[in-house]
Amino acid sequence: MVVEYHREYCWVEMADGRELIAKPRARLELAAQPFARQLTVGDNVIISEPEEGHSTIEEIIPRETWLLRKNLVSYRNRPQCIVANADQLAVVIAPMPGLNLNIVDRYFLAAIMGGLKPLLIVNKVDVNPAVENS
Repeated sequence: MVVEYHREYCWVEMADGRELIAKPRARLELAAQPFARQLTVGDNVIISEPEEGHSTIEEIIPRETWLLRKNLVSYRNRPQCIVANADQLAVVIAPMPGLNLNIVDRYFLAAIMGGLKPLLIVNKVDVNPAVENS
C-alpha cells in the first residue's frame, strides 16, 4: 500500500511491514476508474523486484473506496483523488464562531459517493463564549 506519494517516487508498505521506495512506471494509470487516474496514498499496488536500488510500481489494484475533490488547477478539470481504500472520513467542526453546514454537507456527500462512512466530530463544545469574553 502507498503510504507516501511524491511525483517521482513513493513509500510503499509491504504486507510483511517493510517499507520500500518505489518509482511509478511511466504512464501508470488506473484504467478501471477514469475519474481519478493518478496514484494516491492508500492505493494498493503491485511492484516489481528492485532494479538499481528502487522497486517499480507496475499496477494499481482497483480501489474499494476513495475521496475525491474537484481539481481547479488541471486544464482537464478532472477530479483529484485525495485518499484511497479508507474506511471512514472524520469531519471535525467547531460550533463557534460560526458553523458552516454547507461544508459539512459537501464533505459528507463526497464521503458517501466514494464509499466512505462519514463521521461528524464537534470540537470545543465545552467552551462557553460568555466566560471567555469576560
